[in-house]
Amino acid sequence: MRTTDVLKIVQFSRSTLWRKVQSGEFPAPVELGSNSSGYFEHEVLEWLNSRPRKTISQK
Repeated sequence: MRTTDVLKIVQFSRSTLWRKVQSGEFPAPVELGSNSSGYFEHEVLEWLNSRPRKTISQK
C-alpha cells in the first residue's frame, strides 16, 4: 500500500505516521524501488485490528 492509502485508513497526518513508524508503534514501510516505498496491507490491517475498541457506556 502506498502512504496515501495508509493515511486514508488510519486517519493520521503524514508526520504522525512517520513518528509512529520511528518509535516502533506502527509497521515500517518497505522499499519498492529506488524512489518509492510502501506498506504491506496485512501489517497495516493487523495493526488496525490490534487497536483497542471504544465502547459506548449505556446508562
